[in-house]
Amino acid sequence: MAVEFVAAEFVGALVRRVGEARAEALRGFERMPAAGAAGEREYWEAVLAANAARVLAVLRHTRLRADHAVGYRFYEMRGGDLRARPFVTRVGADLATIRRLLDWHPAPDAGAVAGGQDADLLYRHFEMQRSPEGVFEYWFAMQEIWASSRWAHARVLATAEDLALVTAQEGWEVRHLPDHCAPAVFGDADTSHLAVLVYSPIGHQRIALEQIVVAADQSVRYGEPVVVATGPRGWIL
Repeated sequence: MAVEFVAAEFVGALVRRVGEARAEALRGFERMPAAGAAGEREYWEAVLAANAARVLAVLRHTRLRADHAVGYRFYEMRGGDLRARPFVTRVGADLATIRRLLDWHPAPDAGAVAGGQDADLLYRHFEMQRSPEGVFEYWFAMQEIWASSRWAHARVLATAEDLALVTAQEGWEVRHLPDHCAPAVFGDADTSHLAVLVYSPIGHQRIALEQIVVAADQSVRYGEPVVVATGPRGWIL
């Protein structure tokens, strides 16, 4: 149960690879339809599926079950954020039928990436390593797959220098200075606990220590974040 830290070099390399994968996936999708316009659902389902496929291709410790792919049911754009549910299905499956079945489930809250039915729809189809690097990468990948607008603009801070570069700017107040900035992992073979500093520039800018549990069914659950620093008003959804 000892706490282990994920090296900043690993974090930086993963962030770069995923960022490049995201940029590559978005090529060809430059014409974004207006909210409520014809083709909006098909556009976002295609964009999100392409992004998930590209991201999974660059991971080192996380694997999707062979002959399976991540698909999406897009619900709506609400307040500048996407409301869509990812699911895993066999390659070549009838996605239209699966999406109709998902209409029986409530649309997910963009801020709540957690368990329940999503363990069967999504999480259990992945293989992950319960090493510090594996747990961090799995969490990062699931954030990318859920693909909220808030996550798209967020940034993981893995060093004291990362934290200082943000909080040294005008209008920032540090409430709690952490002893370590690198992502921290502890747990056992079934359940992993992860603590990560995340900078979010949407709404009132803030840096929070996100407290995450990757459960035995591989679902990702969130505890109450600890606000480390607050800044001026940022991007508003």
